[in-house]
Amino acid sequence: MDILEELARIEEYLLEKVPVEYVRELEKEIDWDFPVIGIVGARGVGKTTLILQHLKIIEASPEYHLYISADNPMVLKQGIYDIGRSHFTSGGISLIVDEVHKYPNWSIEIKALHDAFPDRKIIVLGSSKLSILLEKGDLSRRMRIYEMPPLSFREYLYMNGLVSVEKMPFEFILENHAKISVDLVRKVPDILKVFKRYLRWGCYPFFKLAKQRQDYLSLLRSVVEKVIYEDLTSVRSLRFPTIVSVKKLIAFVASSPSPQISVSSLTKDLSISRETLYGLLDILEMANVLRIVRFREGSLKGSKVFLYTPDVYPAISFNASIGTIREAFFAMNFKDIKACEYENCDFLISDLKVEIGGRSKSSNADIVFKDDLDIGYRTSIPLYLAGFVF
Repeated sequence: MDILEELARIEEYLLEKVPVEYVRELEKEIDWDFPVIGIVGARGVGKTTLILQHLKIIEASPEYHLYISADNPMVLKQGIYDIGRSHFTSGGISLIVDEVHKYPNWSIEIKALHDAFPDRKIIVLGSSKLSILLEKGDLSRRMRIYEMPPLSFREYLYMNGLVSVEKMPFEFILENHAKISVDLVRKVPDILKVFKRYLRWGCYPFFKLAKQRQDYLSLLRSVVEKVIYEDLTSVRSLRFPTIVSVKKLIAFVASSPSPQISVSSLTKDLSISRETLYGLLDILEMANVLRIVRFREGSLKGSKVFLYTPDVYPAISFNASIGTIREAFFAMNFKDIKACEYENCDFLISDLKVEIGGRSKSSNADIVFKDDLDIGYRTSIPLYLAGFVF
């Protein structure tokens, strides 16, 4: 009970400090009544803030809704199961476990807790898809997983008090992009300037904490380092040479003039085998460090490899390609997207050939998303509008 009281005090302190001026829309989309919920996403996207905001919105008391962090020494010593059992037998309704990937064999204890108290609610938060996908085991049929994406440009505009706009389906943007862009430019005349700032300093909510761009880039580098040294090593035993290869691979992607990779060239440059390269790409994609857009499912041939968000490029490389950054932004906004086999397009969405470029870009693709274009015309669509689909 002493531990529960101390954990409750920590929760009350966190709830007092959490801001509620802006709550991401995922909070309304989650079915909070589902027995076991997993919330995953890249480090820094705001999962902890979201769950604390939810607790504050429903005016939750730690007595009934207990928030704990799995890396807290008290939690590691006492154990998730014992803490949860004590909480539930004392009348608790829900248990929220943050940083779950840092707790050894967490899924075993969560499953046992759910089996013992099937009428109570358990919510787990992981800093990436990595831990959830590798360890959920028997929970796969019992856990409903929600993925929290980076901050969209639409959300960024709202968080900066510039404009409030509902998210738009891709098809709606294609049909109405000229009118949409005219309306947006009226409300935000310098929208292109704001968009450029977002690409360099705005895909994560902690941009609000950074007083200048270098502070933000430093925070991004720290996020990548923590993923490598904490998240990856917590679920995979990575030896030092492998960590070096991971960092080299990230640096290569950040500085490459083209996102289209050559497996043979990469293995040679990194001095690793094909099998090792495939393993590194796979684990970094699950850790939300890389985004791989494949031409064909299950194959790397013809695929494009991006950093997870466009603003990580300048944090890692001094000579990042603006063309790659544009493509990385576009890819970040779409789950169902393929690399294009044609030389005159970058992506395929359904059967639509899509090209990404600057204002003067010419193409035979079906549509062209153009940077530095504020108002759309015919098949030329402002690139920033891709940031309104979520």
